[in-house]
Order: sequence, then structure tokens, then C-alpha cells
Amino acid sequence: MDGGSRNRSLKATGRQIMTTALSLLSVVYALMLWALLFGMDTLGERHWFLSMCLYVPPCAWLAPLVVLSPLCIPAIPSLILLHMFCVLMVAGVYMAPSRPSPSPPATGGGFTILSNNLGEHKETGVHAFISQTEPDFIVLQDAIHFGRVYGRELPQYPYYKAYHEFAAFSKFPITDSGVISVPVDNWGLPIAMWYNVAVRGRTIRVYNVRLLSPRGAMQLANRLGKVTPANPGDRGGFRDWLAMYRNSLALRIRVSDTLFDVISKSPTPVIAAGDFNFPDHGYLYHAYARILNDTFRHAGSGYGMTYPGYTNRKRAVFGRILRLDYIFSSPELRIQRFYLEGNRDTQHRGIATVFVYPDERDER
Repeated sequence: MDGGSRNRSLKATGRQIMTTALSLLSVVYALMLWALLFGMDTLGERHWFLSMCLYVPPCAWLAPLVVLSPLCIPAIPSLILLHMFCVLMVAGVYMAPSRPSPSPPATGGGFTILSNNLGEHKETGVHAFISQTEPDFIVLQDAIHFGRVYGRELPQYPYYKAYHEFAAFSKFPITDSGVISVPVDNWGLPIAMWYNVAVRGRTIRVYNVRLLSPRGAMQLANRLGKVTPANPGDRGGFRDWLAMYRNSLALRIRVSDTLFDVISKSPTPVIAAGDFNFPDHGYLYHAYARILNDTFRHAGSGYGMTYPGYTNRKRAVFGRILRLDYIFSSPELRIQRFYLEGNRDTQHRGIATVFVYPDERDER
């Protein structure tokens, strides 16, 4: 075999190896991506690693294609179809953009509820969104010291209730209210307030919710000091951090399950609104979505991302990448429209839903 033939043979062998490697890498990546997305959606917070993956920007799972696709275009163009399928899995199936359902006829009394976690940048205010949506009921979270300020600025809402970080303003009478707390160590952790609201002769129970965030749960678990180091002389190691994280995850699940049990036993139709601090995948989200309607999924459009906006006065690198704020409702409350607040220097975007309470003719 002469030199030219040997070189051609080596090039052919190299191309074959490259083709095989790219095919194998693409197939393995696609399978691992499918398994990861399936695991996050079905297990989520039940597994510590998957629970962390839930908070990764979904577009990050497509990062390997930045390397694979350019290599495959000249070598194996047909693999681009597999890569496009992966993009579709993430952007079209996993993230699942919403398309609003047809609005029901407004034969009963309509009413609107607005929710916002004031978070950082409280001074920017949600007033413009209130003017846009003209809600009948407003629930605010992280509103310590700001509830009374809003009360003075919103005289059109004669009914006002506040406790701890929760504030509510209503055009309808609030006939009763209470606090939902979870026993943690020797004290109660407030996670929600409930209000019985008289809406045109009917009573609706509204829950104003703010569940523990992963960071908040970690801080609380650390403060409670319930983690014993795996090695007494090795504090701060990975195993100790993992034990701490698992404790915080168990605490988040217990807090969410406590609220879920209360809501599921409500004697009246329910609206649960606020900062639930879990994405729209995983064990926690599906627990609520199984018995309540996610109003964004019924009447919203697009991806509906509410977090993060501005954090510590710096815009998040990826922009808004998660949906942590929700308005859930009982099936008997018809959902007519969903609003998502536009750009504002805030940590959480405001959300609002227009409901139609069916009149007696609809119930026959």
C-alpha cells in the first residue's frame, strides 16, 4: 500500500470513528435528557439531586448541543433531527407554553384577584398593575411594614387584613380570617393566611401563600442545628452539606403538605394565591395541580415566568426563568382571564386572574 492509499485509509477510519462517536454521544445525550426531564417532572422534590435541577434554567439542559450540533452538521447531518427533537422536548413539551382556553360566558358574577410577592424593590410598587387589572381582591406577600402603606394608598378597598408578612385588600366583605402555621421546633412558622370572602352572596376562601424557598429552608435547617456531622472533625464537608440539604428538603415538603391538607379540606370553593416557591414541575406542583386548577394553564399564554426579575438590585443573568407564583382555584370557579405583569424593577412579577362564579342557572 502506497503512502496516498494509507492516508486515505487513515482519514476514512478517522471519519468513521468520528461518525460513531457523534452518533453515540447524541443518542446518549437524548436519552439522558429525556430521563432527566421525566425524573424532574414526576419525582422532583422527592430526590435531592432532581430537586436542585428543578431550579436550573431549562435552556441550560440544551447546552451540549452548542458543541454537538456544529460537529454533526458536516459529519452526520441527519443527527440534527435528533437535536431538534431535544430542543422540542425542552421548549415545547417540558416547558409547555400555554395557550388560553376559550373564555366561558359571564353568566354569573365576575371578580378578579391579584397576587404579588413584594420582595426586594418594594419601593417600585405594584400600583400600575393594580390600575391595569382593577382587582376586587389583592393578596401581598413579604409585605412587612408595607401593608399599612398600601392600605393608605388604596382607599377603594374598604376591607383590610394583615398579619406578619401577609396583607389582603378587598372590595368584598371579609367575614373571617386566620393564620396557617407549621410547628417548627418550639415555634410556629406562618406559611399562609386564609380569608372567607363574601362574593355576591357566596363565600369563597382565599389563601394568601408564601412557602419556604430552598434558600430559606436551608437557613432554617441550619439554625435549628439538626444535622450531625458525618465526621466530627470534618464540618463543612459535602456529606454534611448533603445532610443539611436533605433536612431542608424534608422541611419544605412537610410545610407544603400541611398547607395542601388544609386547602383540600376547605368547606367552600378555594382560591390559593401567592409565592409557592416551587417550579411548575415536580412532586409539590403536581400535588396542588391534581385537585386545583392552575389558572395560568387555563387562561394564560406563553411561558408565564415570574421569577427572578431584579435580585439585590442586579438583574438575573438569564432573566426570568421560573414560574414560582401561582393562582390555584377550585374547579367550580370558572377562569375567564389571566394577567401577567409587565417589566418592573421587582423580584417577582404580579399575577391576576378573572373568575366567573356560575349563577344558579349554570348549576342546574
